[in-house]
Amino acid sequence: MNPPGQYADDRNLRARQRFWQHQDPYFDVVGWVLDLAALSPGMRVLDAGCGNGLYLRGLRDRQVTVVGCDRSLGMLQAAAHPALLGADVTALPLRDGVVDVALAIHMLYHVPDRETAIRELRRVVVPGGTCIAVTNGDRHTRSLRALIERAVRRETPGWQMRPATHAFTAENAAVQLGAAFEAVTCIRPASAPPVVIRDAAVAADYVASLATHHHDGTARPWEDVAEDVRQQVQLVIDDQGAFITSSDLAAFICRRPPAAEAALARSFPANRYGRARTAVLSPEPGELELAVPGGFLPGCARGMGLLPRARRTQPGAGRRT
Repeated sequence: MNPPGQYADDRNLRARQRFWQHQDPYFDVVGWVLDLAALSPGMRVLDAGCGNGLYLRGLRDRQVTVVGCDRSLGMLQAAAHPALLGADVTALPLRDGVVDVALAIHMLYHVPDRETAIRELRRVVVPGGTCIAVTNGDRHTRSLRALIERAVRRETPGWQMRPATHAFTAENAAVQLGAAFEAVTCIRPASAPPVVIRDAAVAADYVASLATHHHDGTARPWEDVAEDVRQQVQLVIDDQGAFITSSDLAAFICRRPPAAEAALARSFPANRYGRARTAVLSPEPGELELAVPGGFLPGCARGMGLLPRARRTQPGAGRRT
């Protein structure tokens, strides 16, 4: 689901994060999501698909213990957090029922085997705990997508932009999450402040960041598409003072009831830790402290009691494929 290179580092993600900084008034989506998680001091939190650490930084003042997890080593380098796991969400190298809250923020639509990923998130959440999954709806950036389609159709008539989120959206996520979690509640923000673009380059950079998702299906080079969109946005700015688009955000609060432990044991097989390809950055860049089946785990995370007992592995076992 993730084209090669899209998340090799955080450049594309940063371009999209810059775009959302132009919401007016600014909407603190990180604070909104973390408030939904109902965190209290001492809780243990997993940020699955942590990317460049936006939510990890938001959790610093919440008096909780946090572990970030991502498949991309480039993202983990950018996250610069003391406890990071390089692992696939479909095979988390964590003990059963070890976190109070699992965050899956704008990431499940990237996972081909979402059913397994959702089961894994439920497995690592303590009975009575919560998973927060966030995604977008059909109306997300609709006006910007219209400009992209216009630019692509100059050489690919009839082309329609299918957002990267299409497999797991505000409209279909509840059913998928409900296959593993007993209670799933969809929450929408009270308001959706518009994104007000007065610099066309901001929109063009956002479009350029999507290249690996769409360029194979278009005859026109994607850099030309991004430049075309920049020109269209500039015309709107010149005429109206700003180009306006908006988000369509949805969060799903998924609860595991306290009495579900026996049902979980019957329904979900134990995680086979050796299947996880892991390669974890320790607090000091370049220092790998502890080898376990499938890769490396940092001593700092191990001291938190989150990890299974480790065995030594052969050199190179942590290489990603």
